[in-house]
Amino acid sequence: MTPRIGGFTAKVEVDVSIDHLESMEPERRYDLIGEAFFLCPIVFGPANDRTKFMHPMGYWLTQRCMAHVVRDKFTSGGRVKVGDLEVPQIIHRAGFDRRENILRASRIVTDEQIVQYWNIHTAPARDERISAWLQLVRQYFDGTDEECQVLVDRFSEVE
Repeated sequence: MTPRIGGFTAKVEVDVSIDHLESMEPERRYDLIGEAFFLCPIVFGPANDRTKFMHPMGYWLTQRCMAHVVRDKFTSGGRVKVGDLEVPQIIHRAGFDRRENILRASRIVTDEQIVQYWNIHTAPARDERISAWLQLVRQYFDGTDEECQVLVDRFSEVE
């Protein structure tokens, strides 16, 4: 369909180029994953809840890139050893592999994004964002307190 603008017919072309997550430069890919971790703490929810990767995280990610099997970027791999404790892969990925990317995301996302994706009325102050995020992670996380504490300890080093 060709839209009519002010009595004239106009042909509109839109360049929609979306990169595939796997074809991005590693730094960009890791920043997107860090941002997804930060904006969508619901991904720390129960392992058997496959819908946690659909909304809002799936929506957010599909606006930025194409990705198949999004879940694998966050949780695949089962459990890993951190010190003497075995923790879910998601704790290791967020606390060790993507820690710096999550910290960067906490500094660059807008208050509006936080309000929208965390479903809250007011975004926390910038210096309180990681603490607020960790509280949400604790709410969603279905593992043990000891497992979650591994993640909290990794991020408490920066506060």
